[in-house]
Amino acid sequence: MEVREDTFRSVTPEDLFRIEVKEMENVLLELATGVGLQRFRFSERQAKGDHAVCRNLTRMAAKVGSATMANLISGKMPTGTSGLLELLMKAGAHPYVHISSIAILVISQLLPIGSNFSPRLLPLLQHRAIIPYVLNGSVPSLAAISSSGVDFHEFENFRQNVLVGALQRCYEQNPKYYMDSCTSAVEEFCSSSATVEVSFQLEAALFCLSAVALPVNSPLKKGYQKGHMHAQQLTRCTKALSTKPAFLPANPLALAQLNRFLGMYGSWYTLFASPQALDVAFELSVSTINMSGTAFSDQEPASEMLKEMAITPFSEAAKATRILLTRSPVHFTSQHKLSLLGSAWETSYIASNRGMIKIEDREEICKGICSVVASLHGNKQEISYHAFAIPIIEYLTTLTKQADASKQFDILKFTSIMPSLANELRLLSTMIKSFSVAIYKIDKKSEVGMKIATSCAIQPSVNLLKKIWPCLTHISSNYSLDKVRNLCLLKLKL
Repeated sequence: MEVREDTFRSVTPEDLFRIEVKEMENVLLELATGVGLQRFRFSERQAKGDHAVCRNLTRMAAKVGSATMANLISGKMPTGTSGLLELLMKAGAHPYVHISSIAILVISQLLPIGSNFSPRLLPLLQHRAIIPYVLNGSVPSLAAISSSGVDFHEFENFRQNVLVGALQRCYEQNPKYYMDSCTSAVEEFCSSSATVEVSFQLEAALFCLSAVALPVNSPLKKGYQKGHMHAQQLTRCTKALSTKPAFLPANPLALAQLNRFLGMYGSWYTLFASPQALDVAFELSVSTINMSGTAFSDQEPASEMLKEMAITPFSEAAKATRILLTRSPVHFTSQHKLSLLGSAWETSYIASNRGMIKIEDREEICKGICSVVASLHGNKQEISYHAFAIPIIEYLTTLTKQADASKQFDILKFTSIMPSLANELRLLSTMIKSFSVAIYKIDKKSEVGMKIATSCAIQPSVNLLKKIWPCLTHISSNYSLDKVRNLCLLKLKL
């Protein structure tokens, strides 16, 4: 731009800045238009499997998109930029994670462009949430790296670090559309005609719902949560899941995501859902724990999938069960529900011996059960408390006898027994502490004049310790391994 010297001297710094900004906008518009034309080349190269060129084009589009983002959102560059957005959408849908993640990070920030952009982006994100898989007949397994460019763990990182943020932005832009879309997907994938292949789509739909659980459960104002807004959709999801699709036992990923969904929406189930919906959530999580005694044996193809997972469906089920029970303990005090809990508690011992449930998972279940037992009245409380303690007492006694028998003559067996003994003592400690905490919470909520006497509150635990005291003192006296000894000393202090 040529300007006469006398004219230039009359231009103020503010005018000069506005001129420079306008020129920069024109340059960016031309650049965005030119880069947008590369969408045709992108499609051509993708069809030929040239992922390197696709990635370079995506990086270029992402850089230009980031530079023009403010103008795109404000509407200052409405023309000539549709090609750039189209290129970014094509890149976001690319099967290779290293390509799609670059585009998704940018296009998810462009959602304020218009109300029609969220309905376009959400289906893309939902599809990208599907974990790559292959089917050998009717047997599912995780796909090779060639299908997405990354292994299973890298794909999980992509979902957590890229997709979750994009999904949350989609939700914030249009909450109702987001929840309606995911709910319809869950209903479709839980139909009676659904196959094992559909289980991966169901897992992705539940992942998308769990991704926005925090904003859904966050309070908007005192006494109100977005959960009220989405009660209809979440109730529909629960009803669909209550059918317990037959393919779930064949796909540990879907089973884990189902229980993660129940845990993530635990506050909604216990605060806003109907009693029937809460019962469904409870039965789903407990039935998963009961599966841990026999499911996914080494002979089952799904066991290979389970080995790849960082979090098992049984860990998620234990966590979900604890959340539901501790937040609404009185609801689960019926004899039927106590029987279901008793069955799950006993199964956790079988699953522990199979290596399917860790000590942390058993502690989660224990905390939930203690909250329910503490809510019982009269003799029923102590009877139930001691009934749930029986497996711990019996197993501790058995392990102590085995340790005594092998200490002198079979050091390998003795060494293998010690971790189990330590875990059982840890579980006993968790049970006593969790029961005391639950009693304290109930006492704190009680009306004046209805407080629980301290002696009554601790009496069930005192009676339990009296029963197992000889075993505890024997362990403390005879086994000096630090882990076991420290736990025994903890019992002695109680």
